Amino acid sequence: MIRLKSGRLVIDRDIASAAEIVWDCLTDTRLWKEWGPSVSEVVCDHQYIKQAVQGRIRTAMGFWVSFSISEYRHLSFWQWRVAGYRATGHTLETLGPQSCRLAFDMPLLAAPYLFICYLALRRIERLCLEK
Repeated sequence: MIRLKSGRLVIDRDIASAAEIVWDCLTDTRLWKEWGPSVSEVVCDHQYIKQAVQGRIRTAMGFWVSFSISEYRHLSFWQWRVAGYRATGHTLETLGPQSCRLAFDMPLLAAPYLFICYLALRRIERLCLEK
């Protein structure tokens, strides 16, 4: 579902998997290239992100950009800055023991990125259901 919240676009997906499994997939930098269509490589000193972690990603277009985790709440939310700009927010809501809702939010100007996030949500779901 796509909606507007606090001046940002939000796209979400309900996933039939425990929130802990989805969070693990979402925060494991080794898996970002598996589910993120815009990410082809990650360089980071940390396998799992947390507040203030920094690194670099190579985009699908081949150029490198820096990232930093600007906000982090375990099992709930993380947001990052990419190339110095506030980028995607990632929100996880537990719906039940084996069910959760994952949402990505982005600035209005990033509306074309909704399709990339749609693909990412589907890929995360697939990865989590395989675990």
